[in-house]
Amino acid sequence: MDYKTQTMEKLDQISDGEWIIKKNSSFCPNSPCLSGKGLIEIFSVLPGMELSFHYYLVDSISFHLQTNSPMAEIIYCKHGRMDWKTKDGTPFSLRSGDLLICKREGNSDLKLSLPLGYYEGIFISLDFKQQFSNLPEQLKDITITGKQLVELFCFENRTAIIRKEEKLDSMFSDFDTIPDSIQIPYYKLKIFEILLFLSTIPTKMQPSSCFSQQMELIKKIHAQLVHHLDERFTIETLSKQYLINTSTLKSVFKMVYGMPIATYMKEYRMKKAAQLLRETDDTIAAIAKKVGYESQSKFTIAFKDIFQMLPSEYRRSIRISNRLNLKE
Repeated sequence: MDYKTQTMEKLDQISDGEWIIKKNSSFCPNSPCLSGKGLIEIFSVLPGMELSFHYYLVDSISFHLQTNSPMAEIIYCKHGRMDWKTKDGTPFSLRSGDLLICKREGNSDLKLSLPLGYYEGIFISLDFKQQFSNLPEQLKDITITGKQLVELFCFENRTAIIRKEEKLDSMFSDFDTIPDSIQIPYYKLKIFEILLFLSTIPTKMQPSSCFSQQMELIKKIHAQLVHHLDERFTIETLSKQYLINTSTLKSVFKMVYGMPIATYMKEYRMKKAAQLLRETDDTIAAIAKKVGYESQSKFTIAFKDIFQMLPSEYRRSIRISNRLNLKE
């Protein structure tokens, strides 16, 4: 059974358009959207520490998030995939097995794209102001707080992503298989285990001022790539143009944007092509050229690889959907 089918089974009792938020805490996000369906279960583990399980069956989802004080957010993608953009337009992608660490404060709107049509994840929220006290003797040596976690990982408030790692998979694997009677004490132990593990690795991840400069170069390269989709730039050409080593270019691009340049640009081109198929009457051949494909057949193969259907089928499905919506 594939993971999407598993998610569908978990949400089988929930109707389309219904989002159920089961909360055992004072925090609860606003209803995320009106289409698709989903389940969010929230648990208050300690004052200032919350754990939530997220199950989404939808193509995109929007949240309005509100916090009274700064929070450290740990997000683990168990199955599926999430894509989004930060306030400055930087795109990110969280895939199965990846873990994200970020700072969240104040009011913000967040729009997520789910390219696979589903998502299962685990969120851990830690209040900056909260010092965790009254802990069992075995946990008193674990002193890392939400604020310290952000300081260690989120250089200049950036979002940090740790790509799929066997140790993390093991830590998150049995969160949702625990009997109700021991959930809270078990969750407490697991979260501190994760915090202890994370506290051992951030020194490898903190960027230097040199890295910060490299990130700015990568953002310029990204802008050039996405604003000239009809052109093809090789790694070597970009390396010479921006005076950056090819291996550094590739590794920093992957760190900032979540995937290798070729993979990222293929997906970006196909998403732009999908937009043109939806919003214009341009021929498929013309759209292929606009997104950098001289060969329509190669474009068709790439499009199907991303959207699991031919460009003509995609356009037809969108038009049928639009007609049905008009009738309603």
